[in-house]
Amino acid sequence: MNVAITGSRKGIRHSGSYILNWLHDYFAKLSKYQGYNVTQLSRETGYNFNENFDDIVNEILKNDVFVNASCIDDYQIKLLNAVYGKVKHIICIGSIAGDFNTDEDYARVKRNLKQRCKMLPIETLNTHTNLFHMTISEVEKDGKGMSQEEFNKVLDFWFENPTIANIDFKHYVESYDDWKKEKIKRIVDEQGS
Repeated sequence: MNVAITGSRKGIRHSGSYILNWLHDYFAKLSKYQGYNVTQLSRETGYNFNENFDDIVNEILKNDVFVNASCIDDYQIKLLNAVYGKVKHIICIGSIAGDFNTDEDYARVKRNLKQRCKMLPIETLNTHTNLFHMTISEVEKDGKGMSQEEFNKVLDFWFENPTIANIDFKHYVESYDDWKKEKIKRIVDEQGS
């Protein structure tokens, strides 16, 4: 089985980069047993969404599994639209930020991605693609947050039960630094207004 994953494994250590490394680890572990071959599509490997969009789409179409993880502008939605119905399994990495109605670009993109993941199968009436949207929160930090083992179990469960369309993970506020707690408080206050 061939897997394409968008996004870099390098960079700052935040939830997204942990998730990308966990995804690579997950499929690398499976490759020992089931013959998975993972292709990383990122600037790091010569693929730039702004310059090579068609090449990226063509590369994705060679795969059985597409992990739509890189959040650059609206490319997660553009890639989803371009390959849906042509790849057997698609996993879209969302964020709990998309559950908040803010004007922040990242939150807007993740909100639109979640909505698109819900609507695309209905609009197309396509049953070829198994589409899974994961609303990610915080990953393990100081013993709090989602662990890699929990993440892997969710993926195992979905591959065994591909009719599941979306999973929202717990919002681990206790693992946040003070600046992030203040940001969350501001967003919650705005939502209540």
